[in-house]
Amino acid sequence: MHASAQSPAPEAHDAGSPPSAAAYTVAKHHVLQLGPDCEATGQQKGYGPDALCIGAQKGATTWLYKNLVYHPLVWLPPIKELNFFTSVHVLGHRAEDSRHRQEQIRESRIWWQHAVGRDLERPQRFALLDHLADERLTTEWYTEIFDFRGPDQVAVDISPEYCLLPREGVRHAVSINPAVRVIALLRDPADRALSHARMLAGDDADESAIWRILRSEALGVLMRYSDYPRWLGRWRGVVPADGLFMATMRQIRHDPHAVLARICVFLGLPFHADLFPEARAPVFAGRHDPVTAEMRSFLRERMDRIYGELAEQWPDLAAEFAADPSRDTELPE
Repeated sequence: MHASAQSPAPEAHDAGSPPSAAAYTVAKHHVLQLGPDCEATGQQKGYGPDALCIGAQKGATTWLYKNLVYHPLVWLPPIKELNFFTSVHVLGHRAEDSRHRQEQIRESRIWWQHAVGRDLERPQRFALLDHLADERLTTEWYTEIFDFRGPDQVAVDISPEYCLLPREGVRHAVSINPAVRVIALLRDPADRALSHARMLAGDDADESAIWRILRSEALGVLMRYSDYPRWLGRWRGVVPADGLFMATMRQIRHDPHAVLARICVFLGLPFHADLFPEARAPVFAGRHDPVTAEMRSFLRERMDRIYGELAEQWPDLAAEFAADPSRDTELPE
């Protein structure tokens, strides 16, 4: 397998710059040292991704993308959040999903036009970007994206919007590859919603801007993304018990390499800590945080049903959120 098979993220994308050739060579060396018994085997052509990361938004999905991009046996699309299934199955999402994809495609083209030392990769990369830009939004179009993976690479679609999929969307995703593995990265529901509100308000937002969002119709949207019992239940009803992986922001903050090791085992990949040089790097560090304790209390009261159902259906998650809510402003997102 050659380094050209890897799918680096364009520098312009918020998921971070692609790994250098030296970093990639080191990562590949560690994989080979682990031996053939650890080698992952991706699906054949036409089967779509081997794994989906379905959320949660503001739950460390960008952190996951930034780290998996370094693994030589992982193939990621050049843009995070393909959002294929939401475009097809969630009313009102197609236009915004398309805008996001086209913006990331343009940024990726610019990066690859000026990339130094990537001449052999450039034609295939532009062919993939052309395919993405076509946006036929058919199952065939989607599965052909992952035909660009290299031999023995595990293909992963990281699209946290998939937490919003109705049951028919979940069934559609699983029908493409019945063996698909599903990853959910979660954080305290109220803290997730507050991070989401801060994103909607903008980087320079003050407390009053956050409160305007919390007291508007947007609150219903924030709560849908934080409604883990509902959307995890939809996926649990379709995916086998051993096909659903969950980790929390608290676990990532405490020991990011341990979480990445668990994810590698879940995906059938070899693990070595040196494969992930950015595991402890915050994604959105140094931003002003206008979130207050009053905002958390406001949301927790309105999410009483969510916390109650978590305690009934996912007691381990509920206990972890109750023990240590994620309140670190420099957590990976």
